[in-house]
Amino acid sequence: MMKITTDMIHRDLRKYANVVLNNQPLLNSITAIRERDRNLKRKFYGKWFSKTTHMEEQEILRNDGSTLRICIVYPNHINKEECTGLLWLHGGGYGTALPEECYPYAERFLTNGNVVMVLPDYRKSYEAPYPAALEDAYLTLKWMKEHACKLHINPHQLFVGGESAGGGLVAALSVYARDMNEVKIAFQMPLYPMIDDRPSSENKQETLAWTTSQKYFHWQLYKRNLQDVPVYCAPARLKDFRNLPPTFTVVGTLGPFHEETVTYMKHLYKAGVTIMLKEYEGCFHMFDTRCPDAQISKELIRLEQKVFQYAQQNFFARQDEISQEDISFQEDIFRNFHAYMDRKSKY
Repeated sequence: MMKITTDMIHRDLRKYANVVLNNQPLLNSITAIRERDRNLKRKFYGKWFSKTTHMEEQEILRNDGSTLRICIVYPNHINKEECTGLLWLHGGGYGTALPEECYPYAERFLTNGNVVMVLPDYRKSYEAPYPAALEDAYLTLKWMKEHACKLHINPHQLFVGGESAGGGLVAALSVYARDMNEVKIAFQMPLYPMIDDRPSSENKQETLAWTTSQKYFHWQLYKRNLQDVPVYCAPARLKDFRNLPPTFTVVGTLGPFHEETVTYMKHLYKAGVTIMLKEYEGCFHMFDTRCPDAQISKELIRLEQKVFQYAQQNFFARQDEISQEDISFQEDIFRNFHAYMDRKSKY
């Protein structure tokens, strides 16, 4: 297995590489994953560390009677107009992490006050394997459509985004929503996504911040005993890429998902889907969140913001049906909201 040397790493990231490696948890057992989840809950659960946005928690009902916790994030200064609805799915190899860890992404995309972000605390693979996480993501997407007016979002501009395994869920959710034909997604943003459970040539070399053995373990935990892996589990297995939403992604060439991301985007392009792919030479997995002060990370964040704003101006997907309850609620909620904003503007 080929090792990555310092000269292979982007010059802006070299001074951070050792710190990243030394602080990377070895998540190759269920015991390690449970321990990490306990630590993350102590640090993040129910807390929101953003200075420009605020978060509310809510629970929505699953079909089996259990509840799914979701985090709804608003800009501190929200526009009067309907906002873009952004469903964000957190990473963590499908087996760990919390939505509250995604506050840096909220600060990136909610800066203009015209986005409302919804993040489900979807079930982790060690608790419930595929398709539990996808079911929770789709339940949240439908809930956003049905409660668009109450959330102050435009039901015809539902975006989905996520990082790493969350990006994989984004890709899976977009395919699933297309096939179910109940909710239209206007734009998807699967950042450095985990989408292929099969071995690739990148398995022949080690990767920074996420090892090949960890990748294999997390996929096995998510798939469990599946014999025929469906595309809704590993979307890189997809054959029909037609009619998927416009797609934007970024990926580092030293990350474990580089090859599968590039291949996936090529398939989308050949199918006529609008895409934008940016590869970052010499950059490791999630370098922008691990090293936010690096110049290359700042450049990536600016690109993401520009692309997101372009998508807001250009990408819409009209829903076939909007719930009657939400329609009847619309007049009162907007009258009250505008009155509230008018009062706030006086001070």
